[in-house]
Amino acid sequence: MKKIVVMILVFVGLLVFSKTIHIKADFVRPSEEKIEYSGNIFLEIEEESFTLKAESLVVKKLGGKWRITEASSSVTVTLEDGKLSGDHLVYDVETREGTITGNVTGDFLDKSSTETVFISCSTLVFDLKEDIFTGVGDVQIKKGAVEASSGKFVYRRDDGIIELADSVELKDTEKNLKMSADRVVMDLEADTMEASSVTVTLEVE
Repeated sequence: MKKIVVMILVFVGLLVFSKTIHIKADFVRPSEEKIEYSGNIFLEIEEESFTLKAESLVVKKLGGKWRITEASSSVTVTLEDGKLSGDHLVYDVETREGTITGNVTGDFLDKSSTETVFISCSTLVFDLKEDIFTGVGDVQIKKGAVEASSGKFVYRRDDGIIELADSVELKDTEKNLKMSADRVVMDLEADTMEASSVTVTLEVE
């Protein structure tokens, strides 16, 4: 019975979104407006290089379509050249927009610089169509020799731009530089940065 329900859900997803959605789980409980999964969940959208692992998943209807996925407990999302993890995820399969909360960590192979960007924060909102990631709450970012902390950030992945705001603290061990600022914009491709309301400390050996 479980296998039949899962196959029906995949078929509906194929009709509504013109994409193939595979879901595996230990247990499933379907109803008219939502389908609940639990235990060793694996969701895959092949066309978008998107996978989701969690221990709990609810798929809900929105506007008569199976659109909203809500996952919790050890959530891991794998994207094209990237990975996110956290405690809770809400994701709209149609718009490709989502929010992940609770001990959020992420690592991305930047498209413009081919460097890996490591990110942690409390809440991260993402738009996979536009490739934009916005985070708030105890933000920590590391890229090569640069480590930064702030209250919030925006990462425009296609452009290779990271904008940090709200009590920015930045350290560059290669340049022996420490900086406090209201706002910092990092261009990962050009390996440059701009800042406003700055206090800079240069260490001279």
